[in-house]
Amino acid sequence: MVWPPSQLSKELYLAKSSAHRLILSLVARNFIIQDTENERYQLSIKFVNL
Repeated sequence: MVWPPSQLSKELYLAKSSAHRLILSLVARNFIIQDTENERYQLSIKFVNL
């Protein structure tokens, strides 16, 4: 699955700013990765292996 940041904020019932901070934290820890072409995010192998 691949999500744009706005969809993640809606799905998680978070303000866009809170969702953005959460996304940045998860990216920094390699739990999600960003597709640089379309600016969407997807789960990484590290997250799936949890």
